[in-house]
Amino acid sequence: MSGTDRDDLWSEALSLRMRLHERPDDAALRAEVSRWCARSPAHRAAFAEAETVWRVTGGVPRVSAEAPAAPTLRTAGSARVPVLTRRRLVAGLGLAAAAGIAAVAAPDLILRARADILTGTGEVRRTTLPDGSVATLGPDTAVALAFAPGTRQIDLLAGMAYVEVAPDRPVPLRALCGPMAVTAVGTAFEIANDAGWLTAAADSGRIAVRFEGGAAPVEATLEAGDWLAFGDGDGVARNATESGVREPGLRAAWRDRVVVAEREPVAAVVARIARWHPGRVIVAPGFGDRRVSGLFDLRDPRRALEGVVAPFDGHVRDLSPWLTVVSKI
Repeated sequence: MSGTDRDDLWSEALSLRMRLHERPDDAALRAEVSRWCARSPAHRAAFAEAETVWRVTGGVPRVSAEAPAAPTLRTAGSARVPVLTRRRLVAGLGLAAAAGIAAVAAPDLILRARADILTGTGEVRRTTLPDGSVATLGPDTAVALAFAPGTRQIDLLAGMAYVEVAPDRPVPLRALCGPMAVTAVGTAFEIANDAGWLTAAADSGRIAVRFEGGAAPVEATLEAGDWLAFGDGDGVARNATESGVREPGLRAAWRDRVVVAEREPVAAVVARIARWHPGRVIVAPGFGDRRVSGLFDLRDPRRALEGVVAPFDGHVRDLSPWLTVVSKI
């Protein structure tokens, strides 16, 4: 399928989705949508992507009277209806920026309100913690700190962190990442949360990992080079696990602008790369749980995203300066 054909399918799918929003109780329209989706797997995938974009943006609004005129589409038994092209969608997203996209960002704002340290898109920051430990935080990362007599704890609310733990302290340092906890003394380790794919990795020394997100708690001890990952989100296979051993030069390689993936869900790798990519990146339904391995250069995040999806004939589409969609079509 050519790029033009994919764009045409996208335009038709989003047009149908807009009509459903306007007439949610119209049985004939729902039947029309069902027939359209049944025409081919590509049609079904296009509508699923349009549905995802609709949810993420809070519903793309009608464009203003000043927006470029849109071509029309005639479907069997229907009047001519406007087709929302990519150019028209960009105009609509411009109007939605303060409303729809801001509404989607609300949970992030609440999360960041809890944080003591924040980083922005593409920002890698090295910071000294109250106990003398040193944390290197990846982009779009939020961390809450709890240091007091008898307590050394960091809570990774979002993002990724590489921690060099200050030794010779009376209590170990504890790092939380959702339902995963890492305990370390005088060592260096990495933790990350990428679209619900939780990773712990030991760079030196030894760390203890406990995951409580499954049917039963999982506990493991990782030596230098060992890594362990758990699925705990909608974008990845929940309760899935992976483990392995990584060479020194590839540990926390994002500090050197390289993403390393080993049998990881596409959604997780896309989320990691997206921390260097401007705007929001979403993965179409049914595409994010595929597994990928490789090295991806963060100096060109867009090309890195394309490299992630290329083995699956996937595509990266910029719908606006603020929104990028990764999908099969």
